[in-house]
Amino acid sequence: MRKIAAVLAACALLLPQAGGAHDASLKLDPARIDRELKSFVDQGRVAGAEVLIWKDGRERHFASAGLADREAARPFSRDTQVQAFSMTKPVTGVALMQLWEQGKFGLDDPLSRYLPQFADVKVYDGTNPDGSMKLRPPVRPITVRDAMRHIAGFTYGDAGDSVAAVWNKLQPLSADHTLAQFAELMPQVPLLWDPGTHWHYSAGVDVQARLVEVLSGQPFDEYVTEHVFKPLGMTHSCWKCSADLLPHLAAIYEGPTLTRMAEETWLEPNFRGKPMTMGGSGIVTTVDDYMRFARMLLGQGEFDGVRSYLRIGNGNKIREHFTISRGTPPESATEIGDGNFIMTSGHIAHNCKIGNQTVIASCVLLGGYVEIEDQAFLSGGVLVHQFSKVGRLAMVSGNTRVNLDAPPFFTYSGFAIQPRGLNLVGLKRAGYQAPQVSILKQAYRYLYRSSLKLEEALTRIETGIPTPETLHLTAFIRGSRRGIARE
Repeated sequence: MRKIAAVLAACALLLPQAGGAHDASLKLDPARIDRELKSFVDQGRVAGAEVLIWKDGRERHFASAGLADREAARPFSRDTQVQAFSMTKPVTGVALMQLWEQGKFGLDDPLSRYLPQFADVKVYDGTNPDGSMKLRPPVRPITVRDAMRHIAGFTYGDAGDSVAAVWNKLQPLSADHTLAQFAELMPQVPLLWDPGTHWHYSAGVDVQARLVEVLSGQPFDEYVTEHVFKPLGMTHSCWKCSADLLPHLAAIYEGPTLTRMAEETWLEPNFRGKPMTMGGSGIVTTVDDYMRFARMLLGQGEFDGVRSYLRIGNGNKIREHFTISRGTPPESATEIGDGNFIMTSGHIAHNCKIGNQTVIASCVLLGGYVEIEDQAFLSGGVLVHQFSKVGRLAMVSGNTRVNLDAPPFFTYSGFAIQPRGLNLVGLKRAGYQAPQVSILKQAYRYLYRSSLKLEEALTRIETGIPTPETLHLTAFIRGSRRGIARE
């Protein structure tokens, strides 16, 4: 088993905060902790270690022992940077569940709805007489929940299991791959079991990281930096790290004699410009940064008593006589993204979510919990009812009442909102090419100009013309709570 230079212990003790029955039975003994930590070093179990304990709303103890770098005789200190390995996994889970809170996916949605590559995955079912693998379809599709609970049937690499040879050949999590390439290769590795039937520590968290990319439209590490690290003030945490952190980085020592890991192997994940940003491993952080994350978990999303209920991004132009209501605690925030143009004499109500680069014209009124996706255009006098949703690059003409969800890429008009075709002007301005527009036209025809029932039309789109745009369209419609505008 690998022994590393650091034991990073950011402990948020989940105890009653005021006079609980268990308080008296748990005594914090700093001297004992210090002795144990020193014994880890003295016994050769680690080269160095540190521990930070937070209890009853304050820091109660910090201690360190041993060296972060034996060869340089550099002691472990509070600013030591540590490669946190699987302590990355909770960070990935938080990132994905943020998107769940925004309604981007359902936990029991088929994984293939967002990552179509997993639609044809096979299950290992023994060997054929010639020694080749016997494969069969799974008894049911993998769900997002399966990937989050290590019950999808995935393997986690060269673990000596039945599909290790396939993994070793494909190397889905190679540092030279992107998460997108990982998601192409991983479905080629047979499942060890049917989804939902066995718990097995797996690459499911790396699948979660790819889901974050697909659902957010951002590279995984950039999303986490923007939506987790920055809000928490985790300024010393990263996947792709700059060289100025190296003088603070703990070395890694392996085996019973704690032999220093070769530099290229040690530094490859974070300091050599490799594209892979795993969800199951990979962050470099400090004990204080990770404690901020742990305290947020302890506070159920709240940090230092602060929870933001109104967040407005960068580069927005908001004209006079426009009002924006903050979110209603404790539910969620009103959120406005980047680069929006919001004109005069309108109102955005509580708990709305506005994407990036939208246009909200004069006298537009948005009810509570409305969601407007990126690059949508709402003309003057539009009224959007509570809980309604307007899709990406949708255009809603003036004086339209939006009391149903408006799927992306189309135009809408009329007091009883109706689709009127593709938003050709918006698509052209957004850089869409003729083949992409042609496929979206076909999707529109399936939905509104054919005799197909809605489910039949969605299936026809998903199986016949699957592109990132059409899959976003069908996911939007399947996730609709109010129902969609119809001709």
